[in-house]
Amino acid sequence: MTKPNPVADPGPPTPPGEGAVYVGRLSHEKGVDLLIEAWRAQGGAPLTIVGGGPEEARLRALADGIPGVRFLGPQDHGRALAAVAAAAFAVVPSRCYEVFPSAAVEAQACARALIVPRGTALTDFVEPGRTGLHFDFGDAADLARACRELLHAAAFTRALGEEARVKAEERYAEGPALARLEAVYERVVRASA
Repeated sequence: MTKPNPVADPGPPTPPGEGAVYVGRLSHEKGVDLLIEAWRAQGGAPLTIVGGGPEEARLRALADGIPGVRFLGPQDHGRALAAVAAAAFAVVPSRCYEVFPSAAVEAQACARALIVPRGTALTDFVEPGRTGLHFDFGDAADLARACRELLHAAAFTRALGEEARVKAEERYAEGPALARLEAVYERVVRASA
């Protein structure tokens, strides 16, 4: 039995905003450079990048001249959630094997679809065509395809976000998380008796 960590409810979801958002550390393993490369083909749609880290200067230089890309730098939790709410979907382009990225789960709790790489634990968070989309690991062209699909299908993107919110409430809300923890404890007690 797996017991994911709970995530506080960010409140009632707002209608999807525009474009995409990335929230997290700006370091090589997070794959933000893949997202920026994918954004070259998005025709100026908004991409908001929230966070800081050792790759920030390089990523800003890489994004220079790509319409729609903006960096907010590090933000407190409330402002990061506001950036998620202002987007239509979130992207987690990691090159590493993320285990439980809170930014992904919080985006789902905000009723935002997710785009994540295949071949990582992130696929456990996203059912393709139901709560978001997958792209081929490390492939900026396939990431561009997934982003384009959500950018040009507002009703579909909204439906994915609504289903992502349902899944977040079922799996990560504090009440269900506590019930799963109690079930784990009960199994341990029964097994040790």
